[in-house]
Amino acid sequence: MDATIGHLQRNSQRDKGVDKCAHYVGNAIEAGGVRLNRGLNNSAKRYSAYGYGPILEDAGFIAMPEGTELTDLQIGDVVVIQPIPKYHPHGHAAMYDGEHWRSDFNQGKEIYPSARYERVRPAYTIYRRSSGQ
Repeated sequence: MDATIGHLQRNSQRDKGVDKCAHYVGNAIEAGGVRLNRGLNNSAKRYSAYGYGPILEDAGFIAMPEGTELTDLQIGDVVVIQPIPKYHPHGHAAMYDGEHWRSDFNQGKEIYPSARYERVRPAYTIYRRSSGQ
């Protein structure tokens, strides 16, 4: 996990994203030695963040039950947030480093990456790597 989080932190020093959140999260996971089959992305564009669930599950991540408390987060948890039509059609993905949510930028302590996401509050799923993996 140290290699994953180190990679994530080194590559998310910006205050604003560059529209590659899932790519950066995936690269961090792979830096930790977990191989991802990104071809499993089930989004319409085949690269959108909201389609990352099957990729994570194939790599041994488990979708946490809806309503999982954000106070129970663990280092390495990944959130996949659904799109906001017209504004954020690809959704968002980020990983928790123990203090902040990070992707292609450091979004801070909030699970939603922007004020618009906070207002709309689209559905999200938190994925956690199985301890047996």
